[in-house]
Amino acid sequence: MVTSNSDLITNRTAVPAVMNNVAASGGRMRIATGSMTIADSAFDAAADVIRLCTLPSNAVIHEMYFICDDMDNGTDSEVDIGIYNTGTAAAPGAVIDIDCYADASTAFRAAIVGPAVNFRYGGGAGGLATTAGEALWQNAQLSSDPGGHMEIVLTQTATVSNDLADNAFAFIISYTID
Repeated sequence: MVTSNSDLITNRTAVPAVMNNVAASGGRMRIATGSMTIADSAFDAAADVIRLCTLPSNAVIHEMYFICDDMDNGTDSEVDIGIYNTGTAAAPGAVIDIDCYADASTAFRAAIVGPAVNFRYGGGAGGLATTAGEALWQNAQLSSDPGGHMEIVLTQTATVSNDLADNAFAFIISYTID
């Protein structure tokens, strides 16, 4: 019989035992959720952004769901989901990793009516399998935690020729920090 252990079990059974990151084992789940109406022509050109929320750099995202109207009424929309520095009221800060959660996703070409669109934990080699339990700063492939907060942002990467007016849009992001 072969037994394979997760990193959580390996840490617990090590001699001496190794403490697991509380965000990955035993942490309190937190939610960032919001909704908005995206005006006509507000998300139809390359580099247009939708700023979702600001999270601590040590937050571990477990799930990211979207519920929205059809964003392009066609086949043009390609959306990156990534991490930006915290910005001003008018604009996000500088891009840290534009597509660590989704790279040119076509999911927003049709209405999303339930939590059926769930994006991966983070970027880097291996994607989901090797990044589960990593903090935002690790998802962004930074070498150390800069502290502070970071924004989760959707970036349109294509020109949308047939966008629809006043799209309803909502998101739910589940994460732990402790």
